[in-house]
Amino acid sequence: MKTGDLSVGRVVHLVPRDGLGGVEAAVRSLRPEEHEDLTVFYMAGPSMKTPGRLFQPLSPTRTLNSPLVYWTALRGVLRARPEVLVCSLWRATLVGVLAKLLYPRLKLVVMIHATTIAHAPDRIITSMGCRVAAEVWCDSEASMEIAQRRFNREARVISFRVGVAVQARQKQPRRSLDFVYWGRHVHFKDVPRAVRLFNRVLVQHPEARLFIYGQEGPATADIRRAVKEAANPHAIRLMGAKPPGEYPDPISSCTFFLMTSKQEGMAVAVVEAMQLGLIPVVTPVGEIANYCKAGKNAILVGDDDQAVVEVIRVGASDKDRNRMSAAAVEWWTGAPDYSTDFRRAYSRLLAAKGLRAREQANG
Repeated sequence: MKTGDLSVGRVVHLVPRDGLGGVEAAVRSLRPEEHEDLTVFYMAGPSMKTPGRLFQPLSPTRTLNSPLVYWTALRGVLRARPEVLVCSLWRATLVGVLAKLLYPRLKLVVMIHATTIAHAPDRIITSMGCRVAAEVWCDSEASMEIAQRRFNREARVISFRVGVAVQARQKQPRRSLDFVYWGRHVHFKDVPRAVRLFNRVLVQHPEARLFIYGQEGPATADIRRAVKEAANPHAIRLMGAKPPGEYPDPISSCTFFLMTSKQEGMAVAVVEAMQLGLIPVVTPVGEIANYCKAGKNAILVGDDDQAVVEVIRVGASDKDRNRMSAAAVEWWTGAPDYSTDFRRAYSRLLAAKGLRAREQANG
């Protein structure tokens, strides 16, 4: 199968765009040598990976606000005629539903990446997609439970662990009260709350530092206002976007990963941080509540004052810091990563489709 001048696999994974979110990080972690049957289509914008057989941007110069993006994506899918189309996020699901209507033999898979619905278009289109999909896949147990209840469909979990190279874990001694966050500057991440929690630590420990990675976004102004409230605003640094898949200094010298999101699915950044040996200081939302265990491998943020007390206590104890850091790493040791588990899931669908075809041929 071909689209443009590039061959297309039997499976297409349709993604709205490449970027710095957890969905996009997981997709970029796909290893080409494991996915001869797969092609990733990005609907809009360029790919952070070199375009080729696996990663193909369909409208690299347009944004998702352009109607032509959706037409181009639909045309690309129909020209490719994959056996399986996996759609992540509601914009891709819209194209997937239309492709299924026009090409009924297509096996549509809808992927759910959150425990909440963003808005009415998300709710309507995701619901339609789940009705016509052959399967529904979810990024976590938390997302699966919500999806099954909300859309009345059976679903399966795909591992969203993005592997972190062992050599990236620690390059230098950790500073006991250094914190880091990486992720989007969007309101539901509630980075200002994280900053204000850090500000309380800073009052008692002027040596503490917070490093915030992420491109400027709708919440950046609120983050800057929270920074100005600090006893020493210079203790907080906005670092700009973190290179995908890289963990530059000063990340390796930090002890805590600080994120106070209001909602999450798998929370890929937290999973990455734990593999680096960072201790999560996090709100127990989405799947975080299932893999972050208070006092064992994480500090859970409910009441901010209590969280500050626990952070300072752990920061003062070499034994507790080392124990919790090791437990964070250990939690993900041996767990399948996204590239492997995603291949298993679509290979099972292809095998089932091939079996049915042989049964029909044999009468």
